[in-house]
Amino acid sequence: AGLIFFIASWIGSINFLMGGTIHSGDLIDQYISFFAYFQHTLLHDFSSISFSFSNGLGGNTAGNWGYYLLSPFNFIALLFPTKFLPQALYIIILLKVMVASASFCWMSKKLHHLADPWAISLAVAYALSSYVITYIGNLMWLDAIAFLPLLVVFVTQLSKGRFSFPYILLLAITIVANYYTAFMVCLFLVGFFIYQSYLNYSNWKNLLRNSLYFSIASLTAGALAAFSIAPTAFNLLENKLNYSLASPNISFFHVWQELPATMLFYTRSWQLPLLFVGTITLILTISFFFNRSIPIKVRLASLLFSLFTASGLLNGKLYILWHASQPPQLFPYRFVFLITFIMVFFASYQLANHNSKADLKISTACFLFFLAFYFFRSRKLLFLNAAACFLALLIALISLALVILYYTKKINPWIPAAFLILEMFLSATIFWNNIKQPSTNITNYTAQTQTFINQLPKTAKDQRLAKSFLLNNDRGESYTFNYRGAEVFSSNNDPKISDFYSLLGLPGYGYFYFY
Repeated sequence: AGLIFFIASWIGSINFLMGGTIHSGDLIDQYISFFAYFQHTLLHDFSSISFSFSNGLGGNTAGNWGYYLLSPFNFIALLFPTKFLPQALYIIILLKVMVASASFCWMSKKLHHLADPWAISLAVAYALSSYVITYIGNLMWLDAIAFLPLLVVFVTQLSKGRFSFPYILLLAITIVANYYTAFMVCLFLVGFFIYQSYLNYSNWKNLLRNSLYFSIASLTAGALAAFSIAPTAFNLLENKLNYSLASPNISFFHVWQELPATMLFYTRSWQLPLLFVGTITLILTISFFFNRSIPIKVRLASLLFSLFTASGLLNGKLYILWHASQPPQLFPYRFVFLITFIMVFFASYQLANHNSKADLKISTACFLFFLAFYFFRSRKLLFLNAAACFLALLIALISLALVILYYTKKINPWIPAAFLILEMFLSATIFWNNIKQPSTNITNYTAQTQTFINQLPKTAKDQRLAKSFLLNNDRGESYTFNYRGAEVFSSNNDPKISDFYSLLGLPGYGYFYFY
């Protein structure tokens, strides 16, 4: 997955190591500045860890640490000069993608005993899902994706009565790395434990014991993470949790009609759930629910668990609940990485079981109906062009043929597995090429601006500074160059300050203020 990601990002001009620029998310508009602050705090001035005058007019930084800066991968940034932070962040992203792939591969072998072709290809599909390649710039969300398969293995062990110390440690790390996605993961794990407990139920005594193990382990993980989440919670109570932005106006009825397009090749929309994990993965997921060699109890429980995980697509209240009770701005459906996980999880489960010809015919018919709905309904709602539709249908039919040939034992499993890997590579490459923008030379800009700021009198640095120029739309350059600025953007900012800016006639809204 790492090699595929490296090559695809190089071709798509988002590989910082090869002269590209990641324009998705807020990486160059926000996160590079935070990582410069991360470097300065840990290497030069630890006193600014809780309060910084670079934070707008000066403010508590606990929320920024809890959301952006506490991933264990972030220590890699300390090995690079500030001007090479883009390259450092690319390496961090690359490592998270590799860990996500490796952890899913290990999970599929541990729980479903998959052979290498399918374990590797499904791991690549998970690590390079449309969610990951679209939101790659929001690197702080990737820890949850990287660690989730491992957590699922440990929760499965807990549901069988085996206490898991690795679960405690890894869940604590996940919470510390990013409290926001950790909330989603914790909610998911509660549902997954109930799901597994039902499947592994033997008697009430064991169920109560296993539930106690899960509760103790989870609470212990939370206690270990308290050094991070406690100050973060107090910071959020001062601002974010005390302020409500407008809830998005989403027609969930239309979203469900458009979902087939988001599960097939090529179609990407920032305003729809990003659910593509490969067409073969989708076919296998559908086949799982019609495979009579899998007990009906397992399939029905899996269906209910799927509805639980996808409940955020049912109505606005559940949608906001999955987003930690705060409506997301700009990037919607942030929790759907959990849905992509269960799709690949059930595909892995399906491959671990025999599939009869009769069941294969039923799942084939269901997938063809799915394609018909995509062509006659989803395509029209999204105004998809003919070329995109043709390509998606072509890959879908090839994928279906390969799955049928595999289950009838006419081809080696490496053939459909290799095609799935190729599809994920093409998906990433085409998407990144379609959003390609001119590369930004952040390294030169940082070096030149730092030289300019170093020439200012020392007395000037003790006062408020503001520049008449900036890189892209980065309102946090006071973090990058360590001066007392007057503008900043962070989802953990105090909205009362932005209201104050507005009263002064300055640009300010929600979580940003600009001088």
